[in-house]
Amino acid sequence: MEEEKISFSVRLTTKEIFRFTFYHEYTRITGIIGLCISLGALIVLLASFDTWIPQTKAILIFASLWYTVIQPVFLLNQARKQAKRNKAKAEPFQYQIDSEGITISQGEAKQTAPWDHFVRIVETKSQYFVYSDRVHAFIFPKDSIGIDSEAFDEKILGFLGQIKITLKGPIKKMRKQMPVINADDAKEKNIAGDARKAEVAERENAAEKADTAEGKNIVGNTRKTDVAERENVTEKADAAEYGNEE
Repeated sequence: MEEEKISFSVRLTTKEIFRFTFYHEYTRITGIIGLCISLGALIVLLASFDTWIPQTKAILIFASLWYTVIQPVFLLNQARKQAKRNKAKAEPFQYQIDSEGITISQGEAKQTAPWDHFVRIVETKSQYFVYSDRVHAFIFPKDSIGIDSEAFDEKILGFLGQIKITLKGPIKKMRKQMPVINADDAKEKNIAGDARKAEVAERENAAEKADTAEGKNIVGNTRKTDVAERENVTEKADAAEYGNEE
């Protein structure tokens, strides 16, 4: 039976790259702290705007714009540059996902990363991020995958098996709902299965021995009957010949 695989192509746009960088930046500790500082500075600035001197106002304005406007604009500019570099390449990235891992190819270049190479899978409303470390990740837009996200989640979890990878989003909820067999349970099931197989084999061997013994008994009895019949015929023939002589 041929192994089931998921194959699709991806050419990342500015929007898709920006979504990833924005999520990555604003879910890290530094991003969360920066956003809190910006919001705090904005609240302080608006609450007592007239009481601050111009220099303090300038600092508060910059701090309030830092992670609410300046950083998102910077990330958007970076995403545009990356999208232009991707567009300059003739072919999109081709992905193949199976139990061995994720294979990425573009033109003649091809590389496979096994599942134990990855550390985290994040599912958002529109994308999947498969991290190979704390910073780098494959970006899979849901529009490019070609199948329903629930079906994709189920297949990915099937490919992962017992490999431990941090999950986040709907795919994490699905894994919790799926039956999990730990190593001890699997070992007990294997032992029980081996015991059942041994028992069946023992019964089959006993049945074969019984059939063999019964066959031998039948053959032995048949031989004894043939010998007895021959002896009886010989005795009768000898008696008749002796009577004729008299």
